[in-house]
Amino acid sequence: MKHYIFRILKMAILLPLMPLFRLGDPSTSFRSFLMVSRDEGVTYEKVVDVKTTPDLGGPPESVDCTTLSDGVFVSKPGIQSMDSFEFLANYTVEDYTRVQELARTPLDWSVWYGGTGAGPTVVPTGDLGKWNFRGELVSWPVGTSVNAIRDMNLTINASTEPEFVLI
Repeated sequence: MKHYIFRILKMAILLPLMPLFRLGDPSTSFRSFLMVSRDEGVTYEKVVDVKTTPDLGGPPESVDCTTLSDGVFVSKPGIQSMDSFEFLANYTVEDYTRVQELARTPLDWSVWYGGTGAGPTVVPTGDLGKWNFRGELVSWPVGTSVNAIRDMNLTINASTEPEFVLI
């Protein structure tokens, strides 16, 4: 009986929150943001509007544990690999200048999924997830071609593993 009451209470608390978080619904890349904190992760601001976001992790190294009794190679997951995080953004003088002010300084970064509004009034909320990490940014203009938008690359070398946060 006690277990049944606990389940009812749990459902009564969590069910009203489900529409808020939309945990069961797949989401698109619309409203994905690169954020930075200049105050040790207390508050975050959008860096620039990005066109791409990177994988926020990688596969673990395979640690061989095969013995002479095994008929096939046997392995266990080892340390997870993590490449630099590369973002692509439109190049403007204003955005490039803003990004260069953040360059080569250890800062707290975050990738946020979710926001409200549309167009120039989009407000990042991170209600679909946040991945916080520390690292240093380097940026440069990307080569271009005929009839193309100028882009810039933002690469962050992370010094910590991205931590998933769901508000």
